[in-house]
Amino acid sequence: MDIYKIGSDYENYRFLIPFDDNGLTSTDGTSLIKNWKSCNYFLFKDPKKKTDTRKIDFKASCYHSGVLMIEENYKDIFTKLSEESIEYLKINTPELNDSFYIANIIKSVETIEYEGISHEDFMNSFKNGTMKFKLENILNKEIFRDKRFSSFYFCTQKFIDKINEINITGLKFTNAGIAF
Repeated sequence: MDIYKIGSDYENYRFLIPFDDNGLTSTDGTSLIKNWKSCNYFLFKDPKKKTDTRKIDFKASCYHSGVLMIEENYKDIFTKLSEESIEYLKINTPELNDSFYIANIIKSVETIEYEGISHEDFMNSFKNGTMKFKLENILNKEIFRDKRFSSFYFCTQKFIDKINEINITGLKFTNAGIAF
């Protein structure tokens, strides 16, 4: 089974970034809801461009690999595809009409095969999309975090198909490797 990394579709859509460090979140897969205070996220403005013609009608954003945001109307879809291991952290988006939440996956699992791999080889496999994942640890999760490499969201083709089926825009999926 192919496994993919989730990121923003920077070429076609603008994306949300935090106003300040209060909007940054832990990416280790632990719960953040207890101490969460809603913070402001704004559309990224490229200082090199006078005007930015990329679309702003996205339904999801992932400006940083460990911060996945979803428009409120689509939260249930993410919950179902992750075996209910997501908590939602409300953010303020003053430039947009829709409400957004950070989707924090809180049940990370050991999915990447690290045994017998040097750090250099692992980083090369990450860059080249040739990482090896443990299928038996992924089970029915369609979106997940790895326990040791938790700063990234990973997903399966089934997740991508569902996202495309319901037209959640703003995300890009790149090949991370294969699960066997």
